[in-house]
Amino acid sequence: MPHSSPTDWIAGGSVAADIVGCLTGLVADLSWQDKAACRGLPTEWWFPDQGGSRECKRAKEICHGCPVKLQCLQFAIEVHDQHGIYGELSLKDRRRWNQERKAG
Repeated sequence: MPHSSPTDWIAGGSVAADIVGCLTGLVADLSWQDKAACRGLPTEWWFPDQGGSRECKRAKEICHGCPVKLQCLQFAIEVHDQHGIYGELSLKDRRRWNQERKAG
């Protein structure tokens, strides 16, 4: 079943939702998703095939002004998500940020 937004994928009645339910020790409160700027927008914008795509740029622009950008990024880091854009950062961006954080 397709999902209408990244937060629907997490909160929906899918296998992904069951997995997230098992991760409640890592991410105890997902209510921040209700305030996400991406709520209700097409999921594929946050999971583009190419990093420099129009969808990727659009997703990052929406994330830029999101009131829960930091919670979203923290979620991706805590669950070690290897795909998609969270908190305005792609996987490549998150890896670079993490390396800089460890080095600095």
